[in-house]
Amino acid sequence: MVGKKIGILLLSLLIIVGCGIKKDSNTYENSITPLAYVNQGNTTTTKTTTSTLTTTVKRTTTTSVSTNDDLSIAKNNINTYINTINEMISVINRYRREKGLSDLEYSYELSLAASVRAAEMARTGVFEHTRPDGSKWSTVYKELGIKYNRAAENISYGFNDVERAMKAFMNSPTHEHNIMNPDLKYVGIGVAPTGNTFYYAQEFKA
Repeated sequence: MVGKKIGILLLSLLIIVGCGIKKDSNTYENSITPLAYVNQGNTTTTKTTTSTLTTTVKRTTTTSVSTNDDLSIAKNNINTYINTINEMISVINRYRREKGLSDLEYSYELSLAASVRAAEMARTGVFEHTRPDGSKWSTVYKELGIKYNRAAENISYGFNDVERAMKAFMNSPTHEHNIMNPDLKYVGIGVAPTGNTFYYAQEFKA
């Protein structure tokens, strides 16, 4: 009889613990879902010629919209998150190959532009294609002396890994268009931490 009571007690405890785990899991999922976003993809065109792909960045004499700290953080983040950058580019090109498109080429200068954008979003919380000072996102190209015929930007916030961020991008028509655009040739990725998640910026050009 005692053994039967102990058995019933243990079974009751397992049910209670199991419900608690399920509740915690739901709480976690519900808490992170509203924090993960992709903003509408954006494109721009210009008549300037495409610059040669290079690992050096040409600076202009124009006043920088981002702070010097943002640029310093951007350079550091490229080194810190180079594996994440490579992973995201690999996933982008995997999607493109599935549709018979050519791979995008990695561009350090675009990664620097993307990293500046990610850093300034993380610093200010301004999650828009408009920069914190109100200027257009593509002004970062002018700051860094990047020439292009066509450019595009994708940004996301609140994802803690590349696959989740990429699935969100690909589920958004404007972002998917930028990723799958056959007219774009180069890509750079920016990563900036915020809490346990990241700001991601993707910069494309032709």
